[in-house]
Amino acid sequence: MKKELIFSLISTSILLFAFLNYKFFHLEYALVGFFHELIILPCIISQPILFYLSLKNFLKINFKMDTSFFVMVILFLTMISIFVSFII
Repeated sequence: MKKELIFSLISTSILLFAFLNYKFFHLEYALVGFFHELIILPCIISQPILFYLSLKNFLKINFKMDTSFFVMVILFLTMISIFVSFII
């Protein structure tokens, strides 16, 4: 379960950096653009997969407040923010 927490925090922080770079920082370096294009799509795809795995673990442990619950909250908020950013 700790692996899911680590992966969800990493993917969320990468997506947060991409949003902040787009909105505020406006870094135009080639390395940042390469990193952005290489990593963003796998992070977006991994969000629902990690959410499903944490939900499955959350149901298996009978709804206890474990790390799987916090992973689900983090991933849910990230997926909602991605969805809203596509609409706006």
